[in-house]
Amino acid sequence: MRRLLTLGTLLTALSGSVGAQQAARAPAEASADTMPAAVVQRFVDAANARDAGAMAALVAPQAVFERFPDGQIIAQGRDSIQAFYARLLPALSPGFRITVQPRMVEGNLIVDQEHFTGTKDEQGQATWMYLVEGGLIRRAWDVDARPGAALSRRFNHVMLFVADLDSSIAFYTAALDLRVAQRISELTVTGPNGAPSARPVKMALLKFPGRDFVLELAERPAPASAGAAPHYQHLGVDVRDIAAAAERVRKAGGQAPTPIQTVSTSDGTVAKNMFFRGPSGELVELMEIVSGEF
Repeated sequence: MRRLLTLGTLLTALSGSVGAQQAARAPAEASADTMPAAVVQRFVDAANARDAGAMAALVAPQAVFERFPDGQIIAQGRDSIQAFYARLLPALSPGFRITVQPRMVEGNLIVDQEHFTGTKDEQGQATWMYLVEGGLIRRAWDVDARPGAALSRRFNHVMLFVADLDSSIAFYTAALDLRVAQRISELTVTGPNGAPSARPVKMALLKFPGRDFVLELAERPAPASAGAAPHYQHLGVDVRDIAAAAERVRKAGGQAPTPIQTVSTSDGTVAKNMFFRGPSGELVELMEIVSGEF
């Protein structure tokens, strides 16, 4: 569980950055509803109302939402931020709600300890910092306050090959209450040589409500003969630093590692990834999400 850092600690950590320099300035003369704390509260209220459009209206056109301290971009630009929350909010249970206690204000910088209620899997808390200017959120940071956070954070997804994507989506959403988080029609892969290569695909990412783990479906003709687990493709692991994680895999004896490459989806997600094989030949993917959601 995350703990709330002191405001002084956060400001010190941000010192020297553009965000800190802006935050240090006192807010200009503003009406009550454009004061930083009021803007952030309206943003939280819009999240509780499941209104991604109202949330986007409170951020600047070039706003950046990122994770702190690793700097991983969550979403950049008003349209991307709206798309991020438009995917996230419908998956939440009807009882999910965010409350803030405490909230600290220092000039244009707001630090919120946000508490989540809802299903058992949705309960928790997080620390968010918001930089507000001119009645709009310019930057926001999702603060990971855990010291020595693990390099590998979670299993991210498992991928299955399916013969018909639409019928598989219909089956899994009806049988298991999964929901479609994304449909992907094109992947653009940029390899170590910097040359992008786009290819059409038929893929979908499915999630249970309120859960992060992804069932990734990719349409591919059925194999001619059934071998061991012919439809299993790979297991995906979310990592903070893909270069460091790949080196750890190499030292542990990972087999046939691929070069690190950058992949972008037709839905706007960008990630760095690489593959390797485990001791029994199983295929595993390391993924560092650069922007968007997977």
